[in-house]
Amino acid sequence: MSAEYVIGIDVGSTATKVVICDDLGRIVSRGTAPTEVLRPRPGWAEVDFVRCWDGVVSACQAALAAVPDGLDAMRVAGIGLTSLAPTVAPLAKRGAPLHAGIIYEDRRSVQQVERILAGASQASIVKRTGIRIESGSTTLSSMRWLVEERPELVEACAYLGSLTTYLAYRLTGNFGTDWANAQLSGLFALDEPPRWLEDWCEQLGIPVDKLPPHMPSQAEVGSVLPSAAEELGIPVGTPVAMGGADAQAAAVGAGLVSPRAGVMSLGTTSVLTVCGERAATDPRFYTRRHVLPERYLHVAPTLLGGTTLRWAAALLGVATVAEMVALAGASAPGAGGVIFLPYLMGERAPLWDREARGAFIGLQLGTSREDMARAVVEGIAFALRNVLAQMEAHLGEPVAALAVTGGAAFPLVLQTLADVLQRPLTAIEGGESAAQGAALLALVAAGRADLEWLAAWQPRLRENYLPNESDAGRYERSFETFSHLYPALRDTMDVPGQ
Repeated sequence: MSAEYVIGIDVGSTATKVVICDDLGRIVSRGTAPTEVLRPRPGWAEVDFVRCWDGVVSACQAALAAVPDGLDAMRVAGIGLTSLAPTVAPLAKRGAPLHAGIIYEDRRSVQQVERILAGASQASIVKRTGIRIESGSTTLSSMRWLVEERPELVEACAYLGSLTTYLAYRLTGNFGTDWANAQLSGLFALDEPPRWLEDWCEQLGIPVDKLPPHMPSQAEVGSVLPSAAEELGIPVGTPVAMGGADAQAAAVGAGLVSPRAGVMSLGTTSVLTVCGERAATDPRFYTRRHVLPERYLHVAPTLLGGTTLRWAAALLGVATVAEMVALAGASAPGAGGVIFLPYLMGERAPLWDREARGAFIGLQLGTSREDMARAVVEGIAFALRNVLAQMEAHLGEPVAALAVTGGAAFPLVLQTLADVLQRPLTAIEGGESAAQGAALLALVAAGRADLEWLAAWQPRLRENYLPNESDAGRYERSFETFSHLYPALRDTMDVPGQ
């Protein structure tokens, strides 16, 4: 391959990250821009697709400007896309969003979910699609809400598309969706061939002609238009890879190709993804196609991570997450006997309980801010241990190797996680696995690499974290207590008016 470059774009719920990679997939520069989740009503969670595009432009320009010794824009060979998922909005024929993008946190479609499940069980839906139906966490429920509450927008739109559908249109003038985002709709087949389930769409009143054309993540959705090229500062005609949902792209960027290997992505929320050779479905988890043939991804998305750490920082009166983690480091393992239940926004996998709530247990007069900070870090680790244990029970075998990536992967967080899990962790360099994965997919779409090369590619590793055996007994006792808290407190979590 000639020495050319590709761009990976990852629009997250707190930041848009753009990386520029060389033709070996190595990151040479980065750019970021803030993004924002809008909450216009209690229980609603949205993103403004147009403002997301503005963030892409800003972050892309910053990344291009940061390339060491400068970069001739004509050497940009391709672009790949990924974003927070799932998202959905009605998009007009010229790409304009007719409604804000409804995202994974959104709870407005609870009644739609109840009506769907009155006619089909979760188990039967998961068997066909690999995806359970939940408000917001599956775009099917949000689509049903749009059909029932905003039918004029559905009638007027060209497609009910994801954020990457919109970004692809802004870049190329073409609509599309990757198989991972399509699966997150709950309307797409898990078995071969990849297809929209037309009978299921008809049963649920979702117009199948409003669902975007689907394609593999590495497929070229189109080439960059003059208008987009001028905004971004890249060549007209640059091929664009359709990309994928963030967990899908992060699996590529983390080199997750071997069966029984796993990656924990510690971002705004945390996701455990395990690679397998068979599509073993379970209502607790998502099962999706891998980019690679004869591989599947078993995905456990949670709602805890960076968001939890930011909440704790504000609660404890410090300005940043880094300061909160440093505060936690001033308390000894065990947090002075305080245990934190981290379900502040409800929880997805493995509980799937939108009414789950958080709690501090074991507070006493001697409890310090440092103890509470440590308890938050440990509570996240305990919850992730529960996720991992249930995933391994489902797959019937242990996860053989576990890597960690993401912006919330601070050294103290990783060491605590290794101690709680009692297994070694390998930290991936940087915190941009999803953006880097999108860039790798761009190499394939641009014809600079193939799937065989992608299967052999591995990221740079930062360091290993080995469990501290001296803390094993303490954390076992704390985890046993943690495991009893959610079942014991569940009946107290339905707060009237919330």
